[in-house]
Amino acid sequence: MLNKRLILYILMIGVLFHHLIANAQTYPFQRYSTADGLAHPVVTKIFQDSRGFLWFGTRGGVSMYDGSQFKSYLSQGDRRSFILDIWEDDDGTIWFATFGNGIAKLPRGDSAVHWITSAGGILPGDSVRVIFRDHMRNLWIATDNAGIVIMKADGSTRVLTAKDGIPRREIWAITEGNDETIWIGGTGELVRCQWQSDGGLRIEKVLDLWTLSLIVLRNGDILAGTRHEKRGGIFRYRSGRLDTIIASSKAKHGVKGTSLCEDSQGNVWVGTSYGLYFLESNRLTRLRIKHGLHNEYINDILQDREGTMWFATDDGVEKLRSPRFVNYSVNHGLSGSMVISMLQDIRKNLWLGTYNGLNQLDPTGRITIFGEGDGLRHRVIHALVEDNKGDIWIGNRGVSLYSHGKLVKADIEGVDPTDYVSSLFKDNAGNIWIGANGKIIKVRNGRTQVVLDEKTGIPSDRIEALLVDKNGTVWFGTPQQGAGYYRSGVVKQLTTENGLPHISVNWIFQDSRERVWIATDGGIAVWNEKRLEWFAAQDQTLQYGRVGCVFEDTEGVVWLTTDYGVHAWKDSILHHFAGPDGLLADKVFRGLVDDEGNLWFGTVSGVSRLDKKKISGVRKPPGVYFRSTTAGDDERPFSMGSQLTYDRRTVAFSFNALSFIDEKNMLFQWMLEGFDREWMPAQKQRSVRYTNLDPGNYVFSVRAANRNGPWSEPAQFAFTILPPYWQRWWFLLGVVIAVSGLAFLTFWIIHHSRIAKILVMERIRTRIASDLHDEVGSTLTKISLQSELLQAGTDGGSLNESLKKIGSMSRELVTTMSDIVWSIDARNDKLGDLIDRMMDFALSVLSPKQIECHFDCKGLELQKKLPVEIRQNIYLIFKEAINNIAKYAEASTVDIQLSNADGVFTMLIADNGKGLIQQTKLTGHGIKNMKMRARLINAEIEMLSKEGLKIILTREAL
Repeated sequence: MLNKRLILYILMIGVLFHHLIANAQTYPFQRYSTADGLAHPVVTKIFQDSRGFLWFGTRGGVSMYDGSQFKSYLSQGDRRSFILDIWEDDDGTIWFATFGNGIAKLPRGDSAVHWITSAGGILPGDSVRVIFRDHMRNLWIATDNAGIVIMKADGSTRVLTAKDGIPRREIWAITEGNDETIWIGGTGELVRCQWQSDGGLRIEKVLDLWTLSLIVLRNGDILAGTRHEKRGGIFRYRSGRLDTIIASSKAKHGVKGTSLCEDSQGNVWVGTSYGLYFLESNRLTRLRIKHGLHNEYINDILQDREGTMWFATDDGVEKLRSPRFVNYSVNHGLSGSMVISMLQDIRKNLWLGTYNGLNQLDPTGRITIFGEGDGLRHRVIHALVEDNKGDIWIGNRGVSLYSHGKLVKADIEGVDPTDYVSSLFKDNAGNIWIGANGKIIKVRNGRTQVVLDEKTGIPSDRIEALLVDKNGTVWFGTPQQGAGYYRSGVVKQLTTENGLPHISVNWIFQDSRERVWIATDGGIAVWNEKRLEWFAAQDQTLQYGRVGCVFEDTEGVVWLTTDYGVHAWKDSILHHFAGPDGLLADKVFRGLVDDEGNLWFGTVSGVSRLDKKKISGVRKPPGVYFRSTTAGDDERPFSMGSQLTYDRRTVAFSFNALSFIDEKNMLFQWMLEGFDREWMPAQKQRSVRYTNLDPGNYVFSVRAANRNGPWSEPAQFAFTILPPYWQRWWFLLGVVIAVSGLAFLTFWIIHHSRIAKILVMERIRTRIASDLHDEVGSTLTKISLQSELLQAGTDGGSLNESLKKIGSMSRELVTTMSDIVWSIDARNDKLGDLIDRMMDFALSVLSPKQIECHFDCKGLELQKKLPVEIRQNIYLIFKEAINNIAKYAEASTVDIQLSNADGVFTMLIADNGKGLIQQTKLTGHGIKNMKMRARLINAEIEMLSKEGLKIILTREAL
């Protein structure tokens, strides 16, 4: 039977639960999810290391959080890990207990993970749930169904199994009481272990319930979180007796005590599968989704060193903090202040269009900027939409597309590149609608159709707003001629005469109740079946002020962005948020709700995200540290006390402060002693860059502060920039030597230049003489022989044949002389001149033979001047090839291609004749001459005999 004390305690708990039901209170929680950078939405463990970094173990890896960004480990590859526990050893190595992969060890400052598994003979199993070190520095490692391995401080090991009395299956928690008793909670029972004088362990069962969590309070009490539909709850062990803190029978559900934590004030936090319990001075408070939690399944609880409470849930991490907008501006990396278009894509990236480029804000908070140099048609981004393939359509001057990681300029029929594309819309069928100057275009499966233009009756003005409603009606709005709609082949225009508040229309939206909202510069109107009605609300600014955008969140709340902040409306109740509430600026252009339910507002000063209210408070100043220090344009790291050369006088510092109270709005001040005269104004940015520093000694100091909190002690970094070389003695001496040497070098260059010119002229003269000797001399010899034959007397037939040969050789001699004169004539030194002569020669030789000639040139600079030897040898190789085709190939067509591509000049001469084997004449001196001339100009020549003959000459591009 229960004693009287236990009965009274249970009755008190009943009163406490009655108090919970009667006094519900909303608490401000902030949630971190995969959109913020968590490796996985299910968070199983929270740990703060000795330096202050937070580690979140999840079902898909572990994420380290420094207050500004998450860095994930073990989240990809073959060892994708379910993290069950996190522990840090004396040298700063972080240990991760995993489900099925053993233990992963991450040394401090390293990114490579080292593994301990059962294959190494150390662990009895690879599913590790708990890592715990007792007061004797023994390391207890609990595995599933394989027992506990105890790594003793002396290096020996011992394995405990169910035969020794520990829980027979999973071990969920291990802790050590103030009396040095080891408590072990597992599937089915809670036991305690005491070391014996002989080194043995005495193990006894304390509770026969599934025990998931254990904690030792500062007063020595042991709390155990258990799981059972009727008998479960949170039990307390004090002075050898058990009593109940939270009973499943009183909670009207099975309290699954997944986690326990005692905060710095002595209050106890209890995580269960049905929310949080908070025990403060015998007052028990239960927190659920209706009290501000996003997920009620609490896996772990941690209070960090600043007193902030963190809760690991099945859907991210919850943090108790102050109400605040989260803001991004040019100080955080945006390319422009005015955010005039917004989109969240299927990959959870937020796209922000500004007057100065496009920004992609990824789920980790990293900003990527795109400008005209990246493929945008124009830097002003008017509209954004994502199609069903995941491509981002960007409206500016014409349309740009972001597809597969690249920006391209889209050529849309009907959209002139100079058109202002001010609106884009995707209808329910996935078609993309484009609003341009005086026309509306529909793109369906890549096919373009101009649906509306001036001929159909829409205004000639720019289409600023565009909507295709659920019934297929096309709505449009203009900046100077009102709004209108197109239905059943008829265009109906709406102006102030029809009830529009103002002629300038900024946005058109259809809500879940199928009402069409039209936002103008003078307020907002709602289309009620057949007519416009002004939207009347408590805030008169809506009736007379500018409304930039209308959208609806997941709860059916309609949000309006104005010049006076943002307004939330539902059931005729209007809530107003402006600058004093944390919004980045009062003037708001655009808004959207992302897939996490957060609200984003594009303002004149950047973009703001609205979360739940969070608790604020003044805390001790955060500790500042340097993330990186780099010098030079190549941004190479440098260390404290470095002496930098003068060419590395550009330095950059990236810093952070480990504080999680209001980390997104933490302020930093810095000063570079030796350059700055005082501290710079407080800013949120976490990096700074100095350029063109003078030689000297410098000390960079940076400090941080939470909102309304004191400034921290500055972190400092000293370095020196050495004088440039021209200010050193050895340089001045070198200048004297260099000037003297320069005078001598100038004389030497002039002298040798004259000699070189003489040698060039000699080579030209020698080459001309050689050509005349070889070509002209050979031909004259042949003519002489023919003359001797004539003198010796011949018959009539032989006489005519000899005269023909003499005539032919004379013409050949004239041609040869013409080629030599052409090659040395400076007026023919352009590539275009060479091509003209080649074409003339080919036509003159091949046409009489009835051979069709095709000539093609690609990538050639026709005005480029060529050296004489290159011009002459290319021509003579070409000439030899054409002559041989005319004489021996018996071809009907010849293809000639000249091209420059990828730094290579190629000359291709291809015929459809007999080929090289049959062209017996070509196998003699002709081939040798062509190969010799190719070598003279550092070229390669190849001859392919297949279906004719191909001659390919390649060399460095002309």
